[in-house]
Amino acid sequence: MQAMSKYLISLPDYQERMRKSVTMPAAERIAQLEKDPKTAAILKENGLTARDYLVGVPALRMALMAAQGGTAPNIVASQANVAFAKANLAQLKPKMDAADALR
Repeated sequence: MQAMSKYLISLPDYQERMRKSVTMPAAERIAQLEKDPKTAAILKENGLTARDYLVGVPALRMALMAAQGGTAPNIVASQANVAFAKANLAQLKPKMDAADALR
């Protein structure tokens, strides 16, 4: 979701948004994404809901870390997600690295 990362980082209040989002309930974070026309459009273009994005991105990150041998106690991923990440590592890792580089 490079488009989402690029857009969010371009916002003048990006740092403040990230700080606030850490303490926001999930429903509030979902509502925030849904009411922003640009994030809503990016999600729609990718066939995702705000909930899909807010749950899926961290789940994918965790699965990628586990697929690459990460064993820290805070890495939690289902067997199915890790298997998916391993099977698609060549495609997923460069995209996740690119999104991380934007930050």
